[in-house]
Amino acid sequence: MPLGPWGNQPGMMRRRIFLATLAGVAFAPPAGLVASRAETTESSGSPMTAQARRISRAVDAIVAAQLVTRIVRRAPARFPAFVAEAYYVGRTDPEYPDQAVIWINPDHPELVSPRHGHLGDDTPLLVELLLASADLHLANAPDVGLRALDPVKRRAAAVDLAGQVTVVAQFTAYPAVDEGEFAARAFAFAVIRHMTRGIDGVAALPQSQAQMAASGGLAFYAGRIREPGVPAGWGVVFSVPVQYSWGDGGASYVRAFVLATADRQPPGSSVKIAYDAAAAEDAANHSGEARNDFAAPYVAQVQALSSR
Repeated sequence: MPLGPWGNQPGMMRRRIFLATLAGVAFAPPAGLVASRAETTESSGSPMTAQARRISRAVDAIVAAQLVTRIVRRAPARFPAFVAEAYYVGRTDPEYPDQAVIWINPDHPELVSPRHGHLGDDTPLLVELLLASADLHLANAPDVGLRALDPVKRRAAAVDLAGQVTVVAQFTAYPAVDEGEFAARAFAFAVIRHMTRGIDGVAALPQSQAQMAASGGLAFYAGRIREPGVPAGWGVVFSVPVQYSWGDGGASYVRAFVLATADRQPPGSSVKIAYDAAAAEDAANHSGEARNDFAAPYVAQVQALSSR
C-alpha cells in the first residue's frame, strides 16, 4: 500500500467545518465566563470553551498524524487482547520498519468508511491516531496532554479524548457515507479482507516470473484447485512475489483477488451470479476477457479503498 495522504484533505476540510460546531450551541460559553479568557474559532469569532479548545487541538493532532502514518491491514489474530479494531504499532511492523504504522482489522471497514447515523464508527482509529501523534512528537501536532503519561494512562486518556472528538465535534478521519454507499463498498472490502495475509479462504502462492509467463501478468486466479498445503475449497492466486504498486502489476494482483473473492460469494448473490456468467463465457470462448471485464470496476474500487 503506497504511503500517501489517504483522504487527509477531506479530513482537513471536516476540521474546518466542525469548528463552526465548536462555536455553536454545543459549546455555548457558560454564564459568567470571562470573555478575555475565551479563545475564538477561526470561522466565526464566537467564544470557545476550554473543552472546545482541547477538542480542536485533538483534531489538529489527529490530522497531523494521519498525514504521516501508514495504515496497514493485519489479521485479527495478530492484535493484542486489549484492542481488536485498530492498533498503533509505531515502527515495529517488520514490513515497514522505517515508518509509523497503524494496524487496522479488515473485519471493520467502518474504520475507513464511517457511516452517517453510526456515531463512533471510526473512534478506534481516532484513538490510535492520537497515540501516534503523541509518540511521534510532530511539529504540527499540538500536545493534548498525552505525551507525559505512561502507556496505560495514555491509552485511557486517548480513548476518552477520541470519544469527545466523536460525540461533540462529530469529526471523522474519512468522509462519512450513507448506508447505500457503505453497502455498495461491501464486496470491495471483502476483497481487501482476502488480500490480508492470515485470512482464511484464498491462498496466495508465489511463482517465478518464468512460471507466470503464460499468464501474461504478475498474478492470476487459478480457481478453487487443490494445491499442497491449501485447504479444500479455498481459492488459489498465483503471483510473482514483488512489491506491487498500483500500476499494471498491482492491478493484476487486485484482479486476481477480485475473482477469487467473487468465486467464494454465496450462491444466488448478485456478485456470484455475475462471476459465474463471466466464467462460463470465458470457458466457451477459451479466454479470460469476460472475467476481466467483470473485475474491472471492482479493481478500481478496491485500489481506492485500499489506499485508506
